[in-house]
Amino acid sequence: MSRSLYVFPLGLLMLVACGDPYAAPKTDGGVSADGGGTPGKETGSDEDSEVPPGKDSGAPLEDEGTPGDPCSSSGKVENAACGDCGKRVRVCGSDLKWSSWSACEGEGICSPGAVDKEACGTSGNRSRTCSSTCTWGSFGACVGDAPSCGFVGKTESEACGMCGTRTRTCASTGWGSWGSCSGEGVCTAGATESASCTDGGTKSRTCSATCTWGSYGACTGGSTGACASGTPRQTFSSSAFSGMWGCAGKVKWTTADTLCAPGYHLCTAAEFQARRSFTTPNHHYWSDDYMSGSGTEGACKASKSSTGNFCPIDAPMRVCGTAKTDASGNYCTWVSCGYESTSSSLYWGGCNDDGLGGGLTAGALCCN
Repeated sequence: MSRSLYVFPLGLLMLVACGDPYAAPKTDGGVSADGGGTPGKETGSDEDSEVPPGKDSGAPLEDEGTPGDPCSSSGKVENAACGDCGKRVRVCGSDLKWSSWSACEGEGICSPGAVDKEACGTSGNRSRTCSSTCTWGSFGACVGDAPSCGFVGKTESEACGMCGTRTRTCASTGWGSWGSCSGEGVCTAGATESASCTDGGTKSRTCSATCTWGSYGACTGGSTGACASGTPRQTFSSSAFSGMWGCAGKVKWTTADTLCAPGYHLCTAAEFQARRSFTTPNHHYWSDDYMSGSGTEGACKASKSSTGNFCPIDAPMRVCGTAKTDASGNYCTWVSCGYESTSSSLYWGGCNDDGLGGGLTAGALCCN
């Protein structure tokens, strides 16, 4: 019977002859400088990793005995799993005895199921798990850390819009979104707006620092034909033969006609009643008549009769705007008094002083 001649690689013959030359110790990986790590890289220490008991010893072998135990076929090579997903080999020699196992090669960087942890954030931690191929998975989310905004439930506010405010709240993941702007005013601080005057001119007002509108200023740029040069006025009737204009000013009744332009006269009370149309006075105006005042506030009248009169001799009842103090600083003690009765044509008022002289002055009604 002839025997087959086996030719062994030089490395394997050395393995048979010299025993186990591969017994090099396996090295542990270190933690990266930034405490992080990427999947597949070994960055955890033995203290941080949790290794499950026992490892896979590989597929069943013909003989798990010691080197020199008999084997069945010279040149036969046997492989076995070892370590962390590695492999080792042994060879059946020409004397039909097994060589020593080679060193474990091709190992991974961790044991399947092991858990690696590291610090994250300011006080939290995160972990990763070794896979079945002995490589690290990705780190999970950071848990147990304080939010970057301080503490859950903390709030902060900021200005928004037109003098309004908005708020946001700290959550476990950081600041939440800003809420809607609330408590706003009606205009932007410093903004101005203009409005038309009844004489064709304009008046303007300015938004305050609290986002509310201030009062309108005097009318400018309008027609001044019925009034003394440059004096703003209000048009009640522009008829060429029965016109009436309110000329703004702050003069005593005895000099009221100085507010009227040449060719115009101080209107009588009857002319005001006839020519007012549907226009509401926006200023206090003198008429040419001495109008007595009587009654009580809220139930008063202006009359050419002197019965019950309480007005000073030089400050009769006059046409008044809806506010007690007008834009020129003139003052009506009472407003909304009637003409010759307490219930009709409620555009008269007066007539006592406010203590500052304002009750003794007004503008003028000028007629053509």
